[in-house]
Amino acid sequence: MSDLSRKNDLEKQIVEQSPTAFEGLSRTKKDKLLNYFLNSQPKPQVQRQGKVQSQRTTQQTFYQGALPHPDLMQGFKSVYPELPHEITKMAIDAEKHMMSREDNIISNVFRLKEKGQLFAFIISMTSIVGGIILLAIDKNVAGYIAGSTGLVLITAMFLGTRVKGLSKDTEEEEIE
Repeated sequence: MSDLSRKNDLEKQIVEQSPTAFEGLSRTKKDKLLNYFLNSQPKPQVQRQGKVQSQRTTQQTFYQGALPHPDLMQGFKSVYPELPHEITKMAIDAEKHMMSREDNIISNVFRLKEKGQLFAFIISMTSIVGGIILLAIDKNVAGYIAGSTGLVLITAMFLGTRVKGLSKDTEEEEIE
């Protein structure tokens, strides 16, 4: 069945149901309306060589974001006039909350790093001072071991962060 015959059949069905359905519409608008109805309905099944085939056209629209689509907001406004304002306020509040959580996480990470560096410095300095004291009371082997352990710890802390920084820069250059 051709689209023209389907359109004529649909027009006849609509006029039978409601004789005044197309009053006041130009032929162009009536054709657009009939085409819309035809495209929104599944096409009839066709019998070919013993197989039944059908064709359906579907249109979907997706919208992503913190706020609903503006058309939905208008629909919400028609139901409850203050709802778009409340939804917008809720989205703003949620964004502020997420940003404050991220700020807290970042500040906590920095605070933990600072504490770790402070404790490592205290341990290293204790080892160095202990090594100096041991050397002063003629415990040469123990003094050298304790002092050098502290120096190795400080050097490892410094070089460890430098090497990590260099490796990140090198990886970024390779990616580019």
